[in-house]
Amino acid sequence: MREACDALGLARDDGARIGPLRGVSVWMRALPFRAGDLIEVGARYARPVDLGLDVRLAPGLFVGAAHDTDDPEFDGLFSVRADPLERDAVRALLTHGLRAELCALAALADPALDDHAARCLVAATAPTAVLIDRARRCASLASLVDHGAASLTAPARLRRLGVAAAFAGWATRERLPHRMNALSAAGPLRAVHVDARLRANGPERARGYTLRVRFLEPLAVTLSVRRATVIDRARALVATHAHATGDVRFDGEYRVSADDPVTVRAMLSDGVRDGLLAMARLGATARLDHEGMVVRGALPESLHTVPELLDRCVALRPLLRAPVGDAPYR
Repeated sequence: MREACDALGLARDDGARIGPLRGVSVWMRALPFRAGDLIEVGARYARPVDLGLDVRLAPGLFVGAAHDTDDPEFDGLFSVRADPLERDAVRALLTHGLRAELCALAALADPALDDHAARCLVAATAPTAVLIDRARRCASLASLVDHGAASLTAPARLRRLGVAAAFAGWATRERLPHRMNALSAAGPLRAVHVDARLRANGPERARGYTLRVRFLEPLAVTLSVRRATVIDRARALVATHAHATGDVRFDGEYRVSADDPVTVRAMLSDGVRDGLLAMARLGATARLDHEGMVVRGALPESLHTVPELLDRCVALRPLLRAPVGDAPYR
């Protein structure tokens, strides 16, 4: 594997070798098995999709949940599972070219696709040339998925709720580049950089929204503000929180830690605390530090929830200023 990775220019990364190939990120990593060591070769899509997609080399694997393609050769080799509402999107993504590439690779390895990557398993004893070939084939699969994903509409669940249209409208109003599947927007917006993503399909833990807001100029002081846990609230019954702000509502919902608690209390003004409390009322779990914010939550029932949360995140940055006499930025 080392020779193949060196030939492809893949760098070490947490037990794997990762690097660019044909415009996508590919990886190789060893997988020890009792039946013999295997090497996983894969390529991440530049455009992840939100279909709950699972394509495996095993016909009839997903009983009652399969998505047939009406391609006898492909359907005879592979099982396809995805969200039942995404049947048309899956057919559009699994183009003739993509199916043909998968069938060709099936004769050589054990290929699979999901919402994020194409991968295959290769025997650890495979020659260097074989590993290089499999990496190139996975990169080709990822490129074909990226090409098909460009024409997909938003996930059906987000369209039905009106969330997709509201999110796209917000991104258009703010002139942020955005994608409909998977639903996302990213770019600079006033004093922050926004990276907002919504997922409707896949494992339960992966569904919902994640809003990452990076301050273009970090705060002058190190701090951490996070939602209070059940354990935090139990401790509060017997001891006063060391960095309490004095706002009963806020101190009940959030925990603050800082190197300079006096300055931080002054920075957490009425406007900042009200904004964070409003996020909590919307069901969001928000975390704030000197570099930015991360806001997460389940799939919203209201189409206005995510745009409102994003507006509040952006509005918080100008309010996070140190008291007069202290520098507001690093």
